Amino acid sequence: INYAGKDYDDFTVQFAAGPELALNDETRVSFQALGSQRWYGGKTANRAFGGRATLQYELAEGQRVGVSLDARHNDSGFSKGYDGWQMGAYATYERVINRSLIASATLFGRRESLIADANSGTEFGANLGVGGELPLGINAGVSGGISKQAYDAANLFFSNDPRKDLRLNGRVNLGLRSVRMLGFSPSVTYSFSKSQSSISLYDTTRHRLRFGLARYF
Repeated sequence: INYAGKDYDDFTVQFAAGPELALNDETRVSFQALGSQRWYGGKTANRAFGGRATLQYELAEGQRVGVSLDARHNDSGFSKGYDGWQMGAYATYERVINRSLIASATLFGRRESLIADANSGTEFGANLGVGGELPLGINAGVSGGISKQAYDAANLFFSNDPRKDLRLNGRVNLGLRSVRMLGFSPSVTYSFSKSQSSISLYDTTRHRLRFGLARYF
């Protein structure tokens, strides 16, 4: 995001790279090195590095399960209280409904162990989704999720009790493969997120509508 001047400019660079190996016909593993850096107002806001390991196993035809573990270390450019480790574990089940539709369900847990206990916490949640190709050249998908996060200690500036958040999210996307402009097809995505916190300052509701062009292969 680039504004006039640089006081509010917000730039992020991310990368993930690594090998994927087939152990047999049903099992694949992958390992990735992760890195990111964010600049805000011309200054380093956050730098992170870490890794991810993923195992995927093919069940009966049209079904797959996967487990992923990741960990990364964050260095904040604004406050040492946000320095520390972020770790996550994810378990996903995917199922082919028919030739063109795929459904998935994911359970996850995340842990932030930062220098400041008031910024550290644990989150558990789940996501469900279904998407694929529909008649008339339409690509569509619907997904939603819920999670709950509890922090380790109170931020005494706001409350005597540790903060607790309930988070909801949803997304609907629609693409038209039947319409082509220079080889690209139009798409639109609506996203919704809501956070209900025990500290009202952190209550948020966000709606986002994004238009794009997609190339289908």
